[in-house]
Amino acid sequence: MNKTLVGILGLVLVLPAPLAAETILRPHDPAAAARPRAAATDPERAVVLRPRIDQPQDLLVVPFYELDTLTPFGDTTLFAVRNVAVNGIGIRVEYFDTGFNEQREDLISLDPRETLTVNVQDVAGLGVGPDGYARGWIRITVTSAVVPDNLTGDFFSLDVDGDFASGERLLALTDLCQFYEIRFLDFGSPAELYFLVNDPQGADPESDPPSVTVRPITENGGLLAPTDVFTDQVLVKLPATAFTGVDFGTLTFDFGPLGGYVFARYSAHGAFSVGLNGACIET
Repeated sequence: MNKTLVGILGLVLVLPAPLAAETILRPHDPAAAARPRAAATDPERAVVLRPRIDQPQDLLVVPFYELDTLTPFGDTTLFAVRNVAVNGIGIRVEYFDTGFNEQREDLISLDPRETLTVNVQDVAGLGVGPDGYARGWIRITVTSAVVPDNLTGDFFSLDVDGDFASGERLLALTDLCQFYEIRFLDFGSPAELYFLVNDPQGADPESDPPSVTVRPITENGGLLAPTDVFTDQVLVKLPATAFTGVDFGTLTFDFGPLGGYVFARYSAHGAFSVGLNGACIET
């Protein structure tokens, strides 16, 4: 059955029944990259085109959540959203799996200057994978007619067994770019990459164009072999070692015209952890 949803940044979509989640990596193929991408106006393929027209432009995104549903007080993700306005506002919090399947929607009122903090471990109704983990992303929008730019927020991912956490501010519209770059470091544990694909093109390397092309660069500027990512998922998690065999350097991402986002989490056997956003670049 088809289901009507609203894209990460607001396009009304009519999506087909969920597909099996799949992400395939292949060495970069210029012929595959030259395949025409699905038209940006195709509502079944484009995830982000325009903001919603029935509400203000305030919008924040928790780029990923990841929680252990089998272990009490296990790995989880927390996020906070703050109303910086002097008036109360209403917000809509929508939870999605790694694809674009809505798991839950909450309508919440925030008083002036109030902060809402949520431990996703406490949120019911989220889909769980075979490993007992629930994974996905979250969109937060303002529903009341108020002056824009009233929301701020942040998120933290907690690794209980590793005894560390990492976090960042929540994403805004301007954080979504066609070209991104981010450092990769390996201190005994490879960097974990989380990236949002605003326009997934499909997971068939034989017929689909790549959703993302990743190009590694060594610290001395050497160009390594690029990799094409074929996926039907909005949220993809992969180790940096999927794209390179060296320990230090930079990865550049080409998400296509509708853009994307990259977050990296670095750790050293639980001794420390650092998480940071990638940077939009021009290329």
